[in-house]
Amino acid sequence: MQKKLIEIENANDVSHYKIEIIFSDGKEKTIDFEDFLRQAKNPMTTQ
Repeated sequence: MQKKLIEIENANDVSHYKIEIIFSDGKEKTIDFEDFLRQAKNPMTTQ
């Protein structure tokens, strides 16, 4: 049985920390990264 690889086909900036991601299987998802970025401790992430 072969697994199908799902890839990101497009990503759009929605607002401040939100990104809409469109996948190769046709699904779309908006992800809010604000909490993750505000709590990040790594200086490379917070820049």
